[in-house]
Amino acid sequence: MSSHGHQLRRSSSALGLDSITPNSAHVGGHSSTAPAPAFWRSKRTLPPPFRTIVSWTRVALHWCRRHARPGASAPPRQLHQRRVQCCAAPLGLPVSSAKQVLDESFYHKIESQAAHGFDDGVPWSVSQMHAQEYDIYFRFICPSGWNKTTDGFGAPLLVLHGGPGVPHDYLLPLHALATDSRRRPRPVLFFDQVGCGLSSKPDLVAYPYSIRQSIREVELAMRVLEDKTGMRARDIHIYGQSWGGILAFEYILLGSPVRSLTISNSPADVHLVEAEADRIIASIDPEKMPMAFLERHQCRDQGNVYLRSAMDKSGQGWRGSGVLGDWRADSVAPGHEHLQHLSTLILGGSEDFVTMPCLEGWMKVLPSVQLEILDEATHMPWLEEGHTHEAYMQTLSTFLCKHDG
Repeated sequence: MSSHGHQLRRSSSALGLDSITPNSAHVGGHSSTAPAPAFWRSKRTLPPPFRTIVSWTRVALHWCRRHARPGASAPPRQLHQRRVQCCAAPLGLPVSSAKQVLDESFYHKIESQAAHGFDDGVPWSVSQMHAQEYDIYFRFICPSGWNKTTDGFGAPLLVLHGGPGVPHDYLLPLHALATDSRRRPRPVLFFDQVGCGLSSKPDLVAYPYSIRQSIREVELAMRVLEDKTGMRARDIHIYGQSWGGILAFEYILLGSPVRSLTISNSPADVHLVEAEADRIIASIDPEKMPMAFLERHQCRDQGNVYLRSAMDKSGQGWRGSGVLGDWRADSVAPGHEHLQHLSTLILGGSEDFVTMPCLEGWMKVLPSVQLEILDEATHMPWLEEGHTHEAYMQTLSTFLCKHDG
């Protein structure tokens, strides 16, 4: 309950990407009139303020961590509803910059696979489920004149957004990596994971939401970027923010070779980040919640056009901290020797609720790590004006250029 007696509604997302509004009880996207099924609800009850703010992953891994190692996927399907926007500006991208890039939007189909088996007594899917096709929305931004054999350009970058359920819009300032000649321009591929943005939004019964299925979406995205650039995955950088960093890590655990990995504002231990957020919340005047938490630790500019666009298109199904369960990097990574030589950048902020202790776990499983904690930076410093934005973009760009090969 808030200090005014209102029951807080959980508008869930990637560790605080969403806001909170009063007067309605929602849990994991389910309204009070349609309670969440038993397997969707968490076994552990968190204080209401934290449930509303950190809502980003808690049960899917309880279903599937022991099975989250999919086999080979089918080749990408034929393009569907292809839309080409040559030299059209992405959200917020100045036209003068857009003239220097190809901005292409299109869809690919992905097939859901009926899941089999159980994990801890919890079924992967309901019996009515069968394989169906769904659309994934992609946005490809490529610098004019880019060629994989031409000097002066960088290797491609695949970007994974957070949530689950918060589309890529809030990460669009990273288009500067494709348009800014100071930063060795490179092709950048964004996409909306199934369940949010402009991709298909099947409900929890129709689609097998899980880390396992999300990895299949990343595999498809990587093949799309390979097709667009003529380069192989081992020559492509992968970047993940918040939940996207965990997803990128899980993808690489399959043995998928990439040029480098960037994990931005992602905890290596979900329970630990919950405890850290609880500690921060306890230090804030309840009268000022939740806005004080959001502005100090998530993003100082809550009216940012990129952030608002992402919130407007967020998913309502598989999202929030209820779907990662007790996920920890060191519990899923043992025995993966290929991680020993993976060049990795870990990005954090001194004001982020994903605190330094939450990031230290990555060091246990990723020995070749460059850890950068940016002063005064929140969970999304690239959305903020001033030195935190510049420091974030410069740090990321320098790392990518160093490992372009």
